[in-house]
Amino acid sequence: MCEPITAASIAIGVGSAAAGGMQAIGQHQAQQAAVARSNAIAQQNYQRELQIAAQKSQKENEVYKAEQEAQTAALNNYYATISRNQAEET
Repeated sequence: MCEPITAASIAIGVGSAAAGGMQAIGQHQAQQAAVARSNAIAQQNYQRELQIAAQKSQKENEVYKAEQEAQTAALNNYYATISRNQAEET
């Protein structure tokens, strides 16, 4: 009589262990999917930040270039004025 009860207990134990193992696998896969989503979002945010930084840098470069051109034009005007003034004195 003990043997059928023991066999049934073993079968239940094996069944619950298998179910627990399947549940653990499911949880692990769900966690992997969550990490993959998080990584994808982080990668997209990083790419967006790179694009923003590149655009900002390009705008700053354009501003710097315009300032340099304005400074060059001002210096050219200054030297032209000096040259004209010297020409008038002679």
